[in-house]
Amino acid sequence: MGKRDLILRVAGELFAAEGYDGTTVDEIASKASVNKAMIYYYFKNKEDLYQTVLRSSIEKVLNKLRENIKDFAKPEESIEIYLRSFYEQAKQDKPFLRILLMEIASGGKHMLDDTVGVFVNILQILQNILESGVKTGVFRNVNPKITHFTIVGALSFYLCSSEIRKRFKDKIGKVPTLADDSEEEIKEITKIVLRGLKA
Repeated sequence: MGKRDLILRVAGELFAAEGYDGTTVDEIASKASVNKAMIYYYFKNKEDLYQTVLRSSIEKVLNKLRENIKDFAKPEESIEIYLRSFYEQAKQDKPFLRILLMEIASGGKHMLDDTVGVFVNILQILQNILESGVKTGVFRNVNPKITHFTIVGALSFYLCSSEIRKRFKDKIGKVPTLADDSEEEIKEITKIVLRGLKA
């Protein structure tokens, strides 16, 4: 892993744990075992570093969607790809959803317009999927924005609650699989979403 990627990984972990205001460049440099000057070599300031962490995660989701959703794909398959793209990014990049949830809770206090623009591109993809589903008689007419927040909200809450679920596994043992994360979970969330969309 190169120095820039290392800085981004460590910064993401700290931003997810402490938030933007609670994280300092000194902490990032110390945890990454790099000179502070090295951070400023790659990034203008803390804000630039934070935006890069957040935007790069969202752009990875957008790129996965563009690569995997084809014009000829069935709308149901495209919805599964949409869900899975967020799910896989969140599983590979643990800080992603935590930082995103903090931004949502703060009203996007530290989110710049170009980062919001990536979300708009993602939402446009979902809108195209939903319109295709309506045209083919598979989906009913629904609001793309509400659908997006339903999908991402469910995934975010589920994945970000992983540590709590593990911690209280004995107390919630009567609820099947609540404490476990597996491939079955994404399939179950997909089924629930598709049931809501079906015409």
